[in-house]
Amino acid sequence: MRDIKLCALAAVLVLFFSCVKDTLTFPEKVVDDGSKEPIDVIAKPTDVKVYGDYENRFTFKWPVLSNKIEKVKISYTDGTEEKEVIISDFSGDFLISTSLVGEFEFKISSIATDGRETGTVTKKATNKGLYINDIIQFTDAKANGFNVILDWTNPLEREIEVSIIYESSTGQKVEKIQSSEEKGEFSFNGKYGNSVELQMKDSFGNMTSKTFNYGLTSVNLTSAAQKAGWSAAVSSNQSGDGGGAPALIDGAADTFWHSPWSGTILPWPHHATITLDNVRDLGGFILSLRHNNGSGAPRDIDFQTSTDGTNFVTRESFLNTSTTNAAVISFDLATPVETKYVRLVFKTSINNLAYMSLGEISLTERVLEIH
Repeated sequence: MRDIKLCALAAVLVLFFSCVKDTLTFPEKVVDDGSKEPIDVIAKPTDVKVYGDYENRFTFKWPVLSNKIEKVKISYTDGTEEKEVIISDFSGDFLISTSLVGEFEFKISSIATDGRETGTVTKKATNKGLYINDIIQFTDAKANGFNVILDWTNPLEREIEVSIIYESSTGQKVEKIQSSEEKGEFSFNGKYGNSVELQMKDSFGNMTSKTFNYGLTSVNLTSAAQKAGWSAAVSSNQSGDGGGAPALIDGAADTFWHSPWSGTILPWPHHATITLDNVRDLGGFILSLRHNNGSGAPRDIDFQTSTDGTNFVTRESFLNTSTTNAAVISFDLATPVETKYVRLVFKTSINNLAYMSLGEISLTERVLEIH
């Protein structure tokens, strides 16, 4: 008989704990009014989902609620302020916006139709700041030729307004782009300014901005690698002395070009024509005199360019006074020029010689850099 009673007690205990596990109701915190029935607030308290979102917000998603529940109370601390909200409409998600960003703790309790209030369930979640701040943080600027290219990513494809403020050939310009596309891009000519401001505005009216600095810098194209794809031609050449026209752009210090000094000696001017691999923005040129004999250096020089490789126009004239062996002399253009074809016309000799020699011709290119 004693064994039968123990078995019955064990069965009751198993049944009791199974029921507790299945119902998972909020604990009551009020004095019992005589009713033994607990308040079935939510099928499972853990089913209340709280998600941190952008714009300092939290989203509350409700499970199926008991018809005995009239309201849900949410209490939390925002900075130094204690806050409490009462929700009675559970047909959709509920949003809470906070003044701070970070992890928040929410205490949730329910109020029954008869006024009784349950104990609390605590939920923790971390919200985020402005969505556009994340977008603009990863906005990138790069240079392609003289174009500044701005690109950004909008992974949530939210509606944003992008304003780009930059300098053009006619002054300051403002371009506005309204888009919800995942990726965006804008480019402009960077030769006329040194900074661009990118502003973003979201549908809530929040704004943020980021500034990129850029500018033109000079690069001396002196090596064979930098001159890859170039070709050179000269007005005349002394056979067997030096390396001819190719020596002018081979990047080697010990090669040179020499105009004829025997046989038929052509009068001044002499010239060398350089055809580049593509159009470049040039700010000057560099002459390297013959490494072992600078006496054949030219004195008066015209810098010419062409649009077709045939008809050349003088852009600027220069004077050289050096005959030092292996001297490297730089000449800056007062007005940079974009061209693929360059001709240097050597008009006179420093030493009144009928011929000339030269080690290397290099060019100075202006390129755009993002700082």
